[in-house]
Amino acid sequence: MKRKLTLSLAAVIILCTSLLMVAACSSSAPGTITLATTTSTYDSGLLDFLLPVFTEETGWEVKVISVGTGAALQLGRDGEADALLVHARAQEDQFVADGYAESRYDVMYNDFIIVGPGGGAISHNEDIDRTFSDILELNLPFISRGDESGTHAR
Repeated sequence: MKRKLTLSLAAVIILCTSLLMVAACSSSAPGTITLATTTSTYDSGLLDFLLPVFTEETGWEVKVISVGTGAALQLGRDGEADALLVHARAQEDQFVADGYAESRYDVMYNDFIIVGPGGGAISHNEDIDRTFSDILELNLPFISRGDESGTHAR
C-alpha cells in the first residue's frame, strides 16, 4: 500500500506542476486550459479530486476532454488541448520528437489483465509476453478495443 500511496502522491505533484506550467505559459491572467486525457484517467476519479484544488489554488479552470490516447494526441497536434494525460510511450515520444511538446513526464501506470475461460489453454501466470505468445501460437480468439487508444496500442 505504501508504494501505491507514494506513486499517487508523485502523480498528483507531477500533474499539478504540469498544469501550472501550461497555465503560466498561456497568459498572465487566470483563464481556462484544456486537458485531453484518457478515459481510464477520467474514469479513475483522480481528476474529480485534483482539479477543484488546482482551480482553488491557482484560479485556473481546467476543461477536460476524455478520449483515447490516439484522439488526445491528435487534439494536441491540432492545438485543441494545452496538456495531455495519455499512456502510449512510443506515441508520446514521437509526439515530442515531432515538436508538439517540449517534454513528457511519467505520471501514472496501467496494469493489464488478460481474462479467459477457467481451465482454458493458458494457465494463470504473470508473464504477459508468454501469454500473448501462447494466444498467437494456439490461434486463440483475442478481442481488443481496436480504437487506437493507449490500451489498444500496448
